[in-house]
Amino acid sequence: MRASSILHRAGTALFRREPWWAEAWSALTALAWSAMSWGSMENVAVWPSMQVLLRLGDDRTWHLLAGSLGLAQLAFLAMDRRWLRWAGAVAGCWFWAVLTVGIWVAVPGAPSAAVYAGWCGINAFSILRLLRRHE
Repeated sequence: MRASSILHRAGTALFRREPWWAEAWSALTALAWSAMSWGSMENVAVWPSMQVLLRLGDDRTWHLLAGSLGLAQLAFLAMDRRWLRWAGAVAGCWFWAVLTVGIWVAVPGAPSAAVYAGWCGINAFSILRLLRRHE
């Protein structure tokens, strides 16, 4: 069998399954968050929203965690192993939930908390769909 037909079959099978898109967008958002916060010239340790999170680790820890999470979710999605995809979605849900709570505690009513809560919800959706799916 040719490599192109194997890739086509694998891609088609993955595309037809749920919730690949939720995991892919979550991974890309985590990578973007890591790149944007890592590449900013501003010290994120002085942001009010990061003060609560910095108790759990310094700013570089959060940058690396987000980047690692994004890469892991993309890799798990490519491997198409249900338990790995589920673990990636659980980690993604935890990451976005911690950011949401950290921002909400530091700056009540901050609009960015709603965005992070949305990404937490997307990962929760992915977790539920992967638990329900039978192979």
